[in-house]
Amino acid sequence: MVSYRANAYTDRQTVQSYLLYRCAQVTAGDGYDYFVLTSRDTDARHGAVSTPSTYSSTTTASAFASGNSAFGNAQTFGTVNPGQTITYTKYVASAVIRMFKGKKPPDDPQAYDAHEVIEYMGPNIEGAEFEKQ
Repeated sequence: MVSYRANAYTDRQTVQSYLLYRCAQVTAGDGYDYFVLTSRDTDARHGAVSTPSTYSSTTTASAFASGNSAFGNAQTFGTVNPGQTITYTKYVASAVIRMFKGKKPPDDPQAYDAHEVIEYMGPNIEGAEFEKQ
């Protein structure tokens, strides 16, 4: 089983492409030539993050004295700025693969030559982080 999970800035199609690339890496890394996807799935995980509310206030005051007495008043004005709730979606793609040695069968649309996938997709995926599962 191979999986790829991404952050909330990565779209579904990119996650699925990275999964295919990761399958090719695992296959070549284990000494095989091609792999067949026996099953694959992409799950969307939804969540939300809320920022805190803020409160700001201004107080004005005045006082005066007369003899042995002092008099005063004060007023406070405040504003509440409500926090924001930001929703997001993270995708997790996973696949079960079977790895083989030799040439990829040309008539199987679920079979991928691991070295070709790495060669063609690698320049576009450099820098991506992968997680084995």
